Amino acid sequence: MTTVDLLVVGGGINGVAIALDAAARGLRVWLVEQQTIGSGTSSKTSKLAHGGLRYLEQLQFKVVRESLRERDTLLDQYPQFVKPMPFVVPVYGRHPWPAWKLGLGLTVYDFLAKKHRLPGHERLTPMYVSHRFAGLNAKGLTAGFRYFDAQMDDLGLLKFLAKRAESLGVMISEYCYFEGPVFEQGRVVGGRLSTRDGSFDFKAKMVVQAMGPWSPGVKPSKGVHLVLPAMPFSEALLLAAPQDGRVFFVIPWEGKTLVGTTETAYSGLPELVRVEPEDVAYLMQAFHHYFPTYFPGESSIFASFAGVRPLVDPGVGGLGSASRDFQLDRSVPGMLRVFGGKYTTHRVVAEQVVNEVVRQLSREGAWL
Repeated sequence: MTTVDLLVVGGGINGVAIALDAAARGLRVWLVEQQTIGSGTSSKTSKLAHGGLRYLEQLQFKVVRESLRERDTLLDQYPQFVKPMPFVVPVYGRHPWPAWKLGLGLTVYDFLAKKHRLPGHERLTPMYVSHRFAGLNAKGLTAGFRYFDAQMDDLGLLKFLAKRAESLGVMISEYCYFEGPVFEQGRVVGGRLSTRDGSFDFKAKMVVQAMGPWSPGVKPSKGVHLVLPAMPFSEALLLAAPQDGRVFFVIPWEGKTLVGTTETAYSGLPELVRVEPEDVAYLMQAFHHYFPTYFPGESSIFASFAGVRPLVDPGVGGLGSASRDFQLDRSVPGMLRVFGGKYTTHRVVAEQVVNEVVRQLSREGAWL
C-alpha cells in the first residue's frame, strides 16, 4: 500500500466517523483497530442518543445543546437505527430533584433543543404515573414528568457508518495494533503497526488517535448495564439510585429491559473490564427500590455488560461532574489525539478533527 493522507487509530464511533468525514473530503484513509469495529465502549452504551438531561445540573449547557442538535440529526438521517423514546421521571417527597427544579430543567432542555424535533415535556399526576407503571413504588410519589429523547442501535449504526466509509475508499483493518508513532525530524510521519504476521512501519501524512479509554491521559469510568426480562410498559424511566442519587435508566430494549448504568473509577486495562458482583448488587438494589416485586433474584438477569468511558478531567466533583465534551491534542506535530466525547456527538467530533487535519495538511503543502 502507498502512503495515505490519514491514518486513523481506533475503530469506535469517533474513529469511524473521522475516517468517513475525511474520505468524503477526498482524503486517502486507513483505519486500524486492535480488535473488531465497535468492540469497545461504542457498543457498551445505554443505547441512547440524547442531550443528557443530568448534565444541566453540572451547567454543561454547550454539551447539552450540541447533543440535542445531533440527536435530531441522527433521528433524521438514520431512522432505521435511531427512534424517539419517551422518558418518565417519577418525583418523590425526598427526591434529589424537587418537582420545581426538574420542571425548570426540562424547560431549559426544551429551549436548548430549539427546533423541537421531539415533543416538549409535560407534567404528570402521581395517579397517572403509578397507573402507567405497574408495580412502581408509589409511596411518597408526588408528581411525574415526561420528556422525549431517542433510543439507538449503537453497534448497528457504527457498522453502517463503517460500511459507508469503506464505500468511499477507506481501508479498515481489524486486529491491527498501533504500537506508536514513527517520527522523522521531530514530526510524526506514520505509525508502527503489528498484526499476526509481525510489526511494520507505515507512512501517513497525518495520524489521528481516537482510542477512547485506551488513550493516555483520560480518566476511565466503568459503566455496567443489566438486561432483565420485559416489563409491561413501553416508556423508559429516569430514576435516582437511592444509594447515592446517581441517575440510572430502566429502558424497554429489544424485547427485554435494560437497567443501568453505574459510574465508578476504573484503573485496569479497558479490554479486561468485567461486571463484578458489587456492580450487579448496586443496580439490583436501585431497581428494587422502585420495583420491589419484580425479578427478586439475580437468576432473572438475562445478561450484563461493562464498558469504559474515556472521561476528560473529572475535577473536584469526581466522575459524575466530568465534562462529556471532547478535547483535541495538537501538541505533537503530525498527530492529533482525541479525548472524551459522547456517542451522540460523534459527527461534530469528526468534523472538527478533520477540519484540523485539512488545515495542517494545507499549511504544510501536503493536501492531496
